[in-house]
Amino acid sequence: MPDPLANGVGTPSASTGSQPTDAGLQVSDASERLPASAHSHSVRMIHTSDVHVGTGFALDESGREEALVFMETIVNAATDLDADLVVIAGDFFDNNRVKEPLVQATAEIISATEKPVVILPGNHDPFMSGSMYQRFAHHFADNVHIFDSPDGTLFSLDDIGVQIWGQAHASYDDFSPADASPAWRGDTERPFWRIAMAHGSAVGFDGRLSFGYRIEEEHLADLEAHYVALGHLDRHGQTGPPGTTAFYSGAPGLLKGFTLVDLQPHGVNVQPILFDALERGEAPAR
Repeated sequence: MPDPLANGVGTPSASTGSQPTDAGLQVSDASERLPASAHSHSVRMIHTSDVHVGTGFALDESGREEALVFMETIVNAATDLDADLVVIAGDFFDNNRVKEPLVQATAEIISATEKPVVILPGNHDPFMSGSMYQRFAHHFADNVHIFDSPDGTLFSLDDIGVQIWGQAHASYDDFSPADASPAWRGDTERPFWRIAMAHGSAVGFDGRLSFGYRIEEEHLADLEAHYVALGHLDRHGQTGPPGTTAFYSGAPGLLKGFTLVDLQPHGVNVQPILFDALERGEAPAR
């Protein structure tokens, strides 16, 4: 089988279609996910995770931390590819001891775009008392949304018709990062796409059976999301039971790229995009 990443732009990893719904269907129960075909608008999203800003190594030729270069490339790609938002599914920072100048530099990069950037704290950078997310919150612009509760939080991005649910790591203790029932808003007139985020180890991915931060298959199904953005494991790939579209983005340090997600009325398309492909101008137009 040809390598889907041979040219830097993967064959879509998933295309989840749906049957047409009744034209008059305008309202759903908050726990019931509408099919893709019920949505009149498309959304393009960049999904990344495990950037690990602040490791103190992996410098580029100029001596700049490589993770910052990755994020700058991702933010620029959001503009070049006409993405509507960027989601970072955990371990954006390597630890909570990252110094303020590096946090400020990172915040300036992701604040440079007017597009929403949604951050889920992971096991390396939990949202807790004294964390850099709290100490240096003033450096993050209004376009940056950071989950802050292990019980789950819902962000509603009305301008682009998206709602995003996630349970933040809030300590260094083990916990189940996708077991809460999302408080999805009910759909009226204009259905919103549902995106869930989780940072943990999905049962069965890469043959894993026992580990911390465990995500069971039923957890992924019960999220009732159109797309689940996962982080914690560094390889890009799909996981979860039939009927779910859940992906690990792949850590940019390993993948040398990110995951591009197109939520469209005819289905959800997911594909890895390598940084080299961006330089060659080979990434897909919207």
